[in-house]
Amino acid sequence: MNRINLTNNKGYKWFVKKLNNREVYAKGFLIDADKIYCESNMVEYISNFDIEELPEKLKRIDGQFAIVIRELETIFAAVDHMRSFPLFYKKTDESYCLFDAVQKEDWANNSVDSQQERIFLNTTYTLETNTFFKDYFQVASGRYALINSQGAEIKKYWDFSYAKDQITDMKSAVELIRNGYEHAFKLCKELVGNKKIVIPLSGGYDSRLVLNGLLKAGVSRDKIITFTCGIEEYEDSNISKIVADAIGVKNYYINYNTPQARKYFKKDFKKYALHSSVLSSTPHLQEWYAISELVRKNLIDEECVFMPGYGGVLPGHYIKQEFFTDDKDNIENIIRKALRPFGSCKARPTEKDIKDTVDEILNTSYFASLNAESSSKDYVECYERFIYMEEQSKYIQNSTRNYDYVGCQCITVFFLKEQFDLWSKIDNSLRLNNSAFMECMDEYLLPELKSIPFTGSKVAKKMSQKQNRVQKLMDFMFNRTKMHYMFGMFPLTTYYRCFFQQFYIKLDYLSGWEMLRVLKNKR
Repeated sequence: MNRINLTNNKGYKWFVKKLNNREVYAKGFLIDADKIYCESNMVEYISNFDIEELPEKLKRIDGQFAIVIRELETIFAAVDHMRSFPLFYKKTDESYCLFDAVQKEDWANNSVDSQQERIFLNTTYTLETNTFFKDYFQVASGRYALINSQGAEIKKYWDFSYAKDQITDMKSAVELIRNGYEHAFKLCKELVGNKKIVIPLSGGYDSRLVLNGLLKAGVSRDKIITFTCGIEEYEDSNISKIVADAIGVKNYYINYNTPQARKYFKKDFKKYALHSSVLSSTPHLQEWYAISELVRKNLIDEECVFMPGYGGVLPGHYIKQEFFTDDKDNIENIIRKALRPFGSCKARPTEKDIKDTVDEILNTSYFASLNAESSSKDYVECYERFIYMEEQSKYIQNSTRNYDYVGCQCITVFFLKEQFDLWSKIDNSLRLNNSAFMECMDEYLLPELKSIPFTGSKVAKKMSQKQNRVQKLMDFMFNRTKMHYMFGMFPLTTYYRCFFQQFYIKLDYLSGWEMLRVLKNKR
């Protein structure tokens, strides 16, 4: 008999309704025609639909959710469009087990799949339904699984796609973006209710936009907590405090350059890595220690809801000038080149490594619609589809595991489906260099927020002075945190090994290497 084993009740909890030969499990929240369903209301709402009806329903609803239904021997399991709550299945003997958390015996009794290890080392995540373990599969973004006596099958209900009619007028685009943010933050205010909201505040646009949107939606300043982490020399630490003070909200700073932080990393990395990687990506480390310190110091509790600025890539982060070409014969090479620096955590990948991985990416379902008649824009659409539904859903959305690790809920407002629908309507010419977004921010941001300098990917950066190898070695030997404050968290053995393999350090490489070490070490 096929089994269901749903044990992860950190943050959002599973709600269950059982009636005769039917069991319904629901987690998170969903939005249908602007009406919000969560907790027991959500499971009651889902119970109104038969398994056959749900795929069409999933196309229309929004939210962050996982849904599981058992009817006799059939199991239906769906995740939202960004896989907010991962679901897995494995075959045991002649039956299947659907589960939501990696158990100790899973980790102890399985070896890492060598093919997915290679892909992971070149991308920081596994592809589509695959996981680190060969016979363990996941329900990918915008997909649902049907498990019955005939086996297990994954089906699609949603893909990111460009709208048929594109907005090319800047004024219309800005109005659409502003209205979209106002609507999204209005929903967030309703979702949160009287709970306190915690914003990881940096010096960039995205986290400041969250703060701005909540205030404009009518959330009281005393309901908002902001925090920043890093080292005192870190530019964002100073700017975020200025932002919080200017707007009148609480701001906490967690210093990473301490012996206590390094001890915490050494003690808890294994447990955290197994929880946060959910068998498919590098663990997201940047906020991990800071959140644990906020809890330890009783500055936040499980009643708080985190609202990070994840999803700020939609305004045009991945749109490049070279995509605007009429040379259809060359567009595949342009896309191949765009896929090359996809966050490798491998030391000095060879050209064969890169080619093989790009080939495998182009053979995924996200590029299946391409043919000899496809335009340049068709290729770019598939490229963005892959980025959002693989990299962003696994590497970035997985970072919300920081929050449920300490028992808190999270809303990724910029990853709501309505935001994908919004940006799919705006022509790429207005998304290049985040042009439409920046125009919108000029009129949407509160004056006191707009006047403070910004950092981050949306801000044009001056070229830093290049260092030769001797200079890099000197920085490395005398101050690891000078290169990136997170480097100070890694064990020296890992740090030195990674450094001398490639003579420069990438954070993804260190965390990826440590992740594999944990998976392969059965103790």
